[in-house]
Amino acid sequence: MRGISRREFSRAIAGSAGIALLGNDANAVGSSSRAPAGEDSTARGPALSEPNGSITDVPGIKAGHFTDSRRPTGCTALLFEGEATAGVDYDGSAPGSYLGVLLQPVSPIETIHGMLLTGGGPMGLAAVPGAVRYLEERKVGFDWGIRDVRVPIVVGAVIDDLALRDGRIRPDAEAAYKACQAAASDPLEEGNVGVGAGATIGKMLA
Repeated sequence: MRGISRREFSRAIAGSAGIALLGNDANAVGSSSRAPAGEDSTARGPALSEPNGSITDVPGIKAGHFTDSRRPTGCTALLFEGEATAGVDYDGSAPGSYLGVLLQPVSPIETIHGMLLTGGGPMGLAAVPGAVRYLEERKVGFDWGIRDVRVPIVVGAVIDDLALRDGRIRPDAEAAYKACQAAASDPLEEGNVGVGAGATIGKMLA
């Protein structure tokens, strides 16, 4: 898969959020489980596994949850093997994001290394540095021209779950670090876990 710029990416998705991984094996992405007649199937690279409807169906994405046992809140980390091009669509009147400005088409930063989705309302954004620390410890990030320094770019977004029980309990940097530790390419658990632990709908109707 060839690299694309954020402008190309934004045009392609017309304002919808999405992720396109860079640097993946083109054979792996485009291969079929069946080789043409007379061709050695082992020479075409590994076939994609059957999709299960999870974000981890996308080659190169790992995801993990941290769910707080003290109240319904938590966070979910998405980590990319190699860099990823990402875009954002802001819906609603009061979006909460961390470094979301970097996802604009005019940003000089074309790719990111991770994404953290977290509960805790605006204060939950303080969890994102935990994901940054996790990646930095593993030498993941941009070469900043400084010896032994790599700079991971991790964007974040929050949901407001503060009204559920004790709103003083919310994800922090350690919670994000644990979500990164749990990240795997296995199908991601769905429902009230991770960032979804305190997710609710219909608040205006309550």
